[in-house]
Amino acid sequence: MGKAFYTYRYLPTVSGYKAFFMNRVLRICPLYYFSVLITAIFVYPEILKAEKWFELFRILTFTYTFPLPLSPNHPDFNFNPVIWSLSTEVQFYLIVPFLYTAFRPILVNRTKILITALVIIGITSICRGFALLFFPHHTSLILSLDVFLSGFLLNAWFQCKPQKNTQPSIFLPLKKQFKNFISLKAMAIFVMVGLYLLSAYHGYHQELWNLATRPATLMQRSLFITPFSYYVMPVITGICTTFFIYAFERNGQYNNRVKNKKLSFETCLENPVRVLEIMGILSYGIYLWHYHIIQKIAPIVQVTDPLTTFFHKLSVVVILSVILSAVTYSLVEVPYAKRKKYGVIGNREQETGNSRL
Repeated sequence: MGKAFYTYRYLPTVSGYKAFFMNRVLRICPLYYFSVLITAIFVYPEILKAEKWFELFRILTFTYTFPLPLSPNHPDFNFNPVIWSLSTEVQFYLIVPFLYTAFRPILVNRTKILITALVIIGITSICRGFALLFFPHHTSLILSLDVFLSGFLLNAWFQCKPQKNTQPSIFLPLKKQFKNFISLKAMAIFVMVGLYLLSAYHGYHQELWNLATRPATLMQRSLFITPFSYYVMPVITGICTTFFIYAFERNGQYNNRVKNKKLSFETCLENPVRVLEIMGILSYGIYLWHYHIIQKIAPIVQVTDPLTTFFHKLSVVVILSVILSAVTYSLVEVPYAKRKKYGVIGNREQETGNSRL
């Protein structure tokens, strides 16, 4: 988040901001509105009734972040509940250029970046505590700032050169042995797999997602019934995701536009590992469609064991979501993606005083 400004694809000028917002609109809105249309017609036609127009208006304007479209308090409203995160994401995109302008004079070295990260995590945790007393939904932008800003701060981290330490470190031999044992990228993959398994285990065994009716708790007004999900999981998710990005973007990949050139058949032949990026391209569609697929296959998968239920649902949902996402990507996303503007956008001389960045 914010990489486009830190790598100077967009400059902090009026033209740069306009291009940034337009490219975000072309990336998010076409498939989003298409999914809303399909859901409204075939899944939840009641949303078109007059008494539901306010909810529909909030969905269309990316302001439906809380309360959740589907929660224990709203059993009669089962519109696609995952779109709340897109509303929060769009709201964050609206402030990204201004955050970049505000934070740039502050995030000048890695020590200040770490301090800023700790302050943001602390403030957000305090806000979650107050929200739990009055409005216990984790979906608003202010309660998700630590997750969003973790990636934003990582961009600043890459731009700051580490301070050279002339004193030999006693941990240097151990560090070399550790590098020979496992690469940072492999470790990052294991961390993300572990995060996924942790969230699944906690969801089925503690949050009891596999039960039709969950027991009432002190957090019964929230989507979660355990404090661990409400307080700890967002922080863990932000840290693990940031580490994953760091592992793959470090050592020059962050600013290397040759290695980061547009994905194509030729680039896949040059580097077969980039085939994995296809899942990244389809991830937006997978996210939008997976919930309805889960709802359709849930009555079919009649397994009482939580672990077996998880793997059965995972395999079916992934396959069907990828297929549907590939179709909508070709029909909906690609035509609008061709209208996006790429390259450095903005008056570079005006920004840098006639000097190269």
